[in-house]
Amino acid sequence: MRVAYRRSRFNSTDYGRYIVTRVDYRLTPGGAPTVRYADLQKAVQEGREDGAELSLADVAAAVRRVRQSKGMLLVEGDPDAAARGASSRIRWWMKSRLSRSRRQREAAAAVSAGQGQ
Repeated sequence: MRVAYRRSRFNSTDYGRYIVTRVDYRLTPGGAPTVRYADLQKAVQEGREDGAELSLADVAAAVRRVRQSKGMLLVEGDPDAAARGASSRIRWWMKSRLSRSRRQREAAAAVSAGQGQ
């Protein structure tokens, strides 16, 4: 299966057809991390010396910092974390549903106009 950042067959060609219940990754022990997400790149560079080797633990900690800054990480003692995370998930859900609904309306309009046959 091919996946990329926010892209897979499950949110494109096979959208709504499957439920993902488990994911297994094959990671190389001690392997070098790949950091392509801009917010994550910025986060891993904060407080690092130039040329210092980046470990998987460094990246994992940076991911948690980025997710916490966006309210996507539940933190004990932060009463707003759950609310921010929930509202973020609701916004994502609404956006995906609205864009799907718009695509369906546009496809139906094209078919009724004789363009989508």
